[in-house]
Amino acid sequence: MNDGQTSTTTPSRRLVVAGAVGALLTAGLAAGPAWGSATAPDLQVSASATRATYPSRTDIKSATYYQLLKPRYFRTSSSGSLTTSKPQLTTYPRYNALSSWNMFNNYNGKAWCGYFAQYVWTMGHQKTNTQVPADYPSSQAWMTETGSRFHPYSPNVMPQVGDALVWTKKTDPSRGHVAVVVYVDPVKQTLTWISGNDSAAGHSNSIVERSAYWTKSMNQYPDLYFRGFTSLT
Repeated sequence: MNDGQTSTTTPSRRLVVAGAVGALLTAGLAAGPAWGSATAPDLQVSASATRATYPSRTDIKSATYYQLLKPRYFRTSSSGSLTTSKPQLTTYPRYNALSSWNMFNNYNGKAWCGYFAQYVWTMGHQKTNTQVPADYPSSQAWMTETGSRFHPYSPNVMPQVGDALVWTKKTDPSRGHVAVVVYVDPVKQTLTWISGNDSAAGHSNSIVERSAYWTKSMNQYPDLYFRGFTSLT
């Protein structure tokens, strides 16, 4: 999940995650809209959006969920045949397993969380979005190349739908992970995000949906630490 690093989910980690999720759900954590539904929002640019500007937050949310809920294209090797994924929508976390050669990184085999974020921030390349960092394949560019739109983590300032969350690798600050926010509950202080090049149920190179308490559990990746978020605007 972290800029060129292969990440796997061990059985012990899955048990810990499952237990934590159960506790969150018992406490009333909203897990995002349409939980368990295979119906994807329509991937369309809203009528109010113009090509010269960036997509709306609602557009980005719809585009991001579309990637999780629908079969996506990938190859099993650099020269493998094109195939489609099978979204897994009845487990937690929900995920859509691909490979490192996929439609988001143009099948180049590279780490692709940044490619995924750029893809949904531009509505599948349908929209010009000058807010996307120039070096978008690098997760850390979503923090270092976004100026005042990057907000270091504070328990008192939550992101909005469509914003980008950034983590940094503990042993290599040039690498990390980026995700897109799809749901925020400011009252319960919870949020849901979706990212590419994540891991779930032993499947790395997946699109994964996760939920957490903003003030308690943003460090869900054991080899990363949470840095903050970059606002769309």
